[in-house]
Amino acid sequence: MAGERLINFIANRYQNLFLSNVGGQAEEILNFVQPCASQDMNDYLLSPFTGEDVWAALESIGDLKAPGADGMPSIFYKKFWPIVGDYVKSEVLNVLNGGVMPQGWNDTVIVLIPKVKNPEKIGDLRPISLCNVLYKLISKVLANRL
Repeated sequence: MAGERLINFIANRYQNLFLSNVGGQAEEILNFVQPCASQDMNDYLLSPFTGEDVWAALESIGDLKAPGADGMPSIFYKKFWPIVGDYVKSEVLNVLNGGVMPQGWNDTVIVLIPKVKNPEKIGDLRPISLCNVLYKLISKVLANRL
C-alpha cells in the first residue's frame, strides 16, 4: 500500500511537471508568428521522405540508445540492416509519408536516474524516456529534415 502511494506521488509529480498548460491559445499565438521559409525551403520540407533519410537517422542514434519498451537497442537494427532494413524503411516511411503509426510504436518507458550519489528527494532524480527505435527513427528523420 505504501509502495503504491509512493508510485502515485512520483507519477503525479512528473505528470504535472511535463504537462502543457497552453490550453486553446496556441492558434492565437501562431497568428503573431511571421512565416520566414522560402518556397525552396517549403518544397524541401514537404518532399516525400526516403530510405536514405531513415538510414541517416539510424546512423545518428548511439548504438546502445533507444532501448524502449521492446528492449531493442539501435545496434540490433544497424547490425542486421541487410535483413531488416527493407522492412524497417517501408514501415517508417509509411508513417512519415502519411500512414497511421502502428499501436505500441510510441510506447515509452520513463526511468528515474539519480543526479546525486544518494538521492533523498524527488528533485535528486532525473527522468529519462526510453523510446522504441522505430519511434525514435521517425523523430530523428523529422528533426533532420527540419
